[in-house]
Amino acid sequence: MENENTVDEAINSSEDEETLEEETQISSEDLEKVKAELEKEREARRQLTARAKKAEEELQKLRSKPAEKSSETLQEANSINEEAIDLRLDGYSRDEVLFILKNGGREALADSNSYVSMAINTAREQKRAEQEAAKAKDTSQMTEVEKKYSTEKLSKMSASELEKILPHTDS
Repeated sequence: MENENTVDEAINSSEDEETLEEETQISSEDLEKVKAELEKEREARRQLTARAKKAEEELQKLRSKPAEKSSETLQEANSINEEAIDLRLDGYSRDEVLFILKNGGREALADSNSYVSMAINTAREQKRAEQEAAKAKDTSQMTEVEKKYSTEKLSKMSASELEKILPHTDS
């Protein structure tokens, strides 16, 4: 019986080995398919890696450019600030300075026939006229004496002088 068991075991083990060999053996078609898929995945990985490197390089370029632009922008801002200060020192109001800077800066003022120069001069003349008009008294309601003499002069006059200039009613 022992022989039978060993023979049966030997037969079973050889059958298992054959089955195992059949399962582990890959056909040449399957092998070619796996190799093709592997090559496709390698190519896709290479392309993705190349894209990632390119994107990193572009990102680094973009990050370095704002530093250059910010220094240029800072220089422009300083130039504008200096021009604004110069204009303020030359007697222009804040509104006039903003108008001048928006419309070409000091260069626009150099030409007396330019729009900016004419607009500033017109605005200044209008402002002066409004100030003078505000200073002037309304004389339509004043008497002849009030028109000729100020209140201060009248208060300093003696009674006899006042009698001479004030109108009299004989009653």
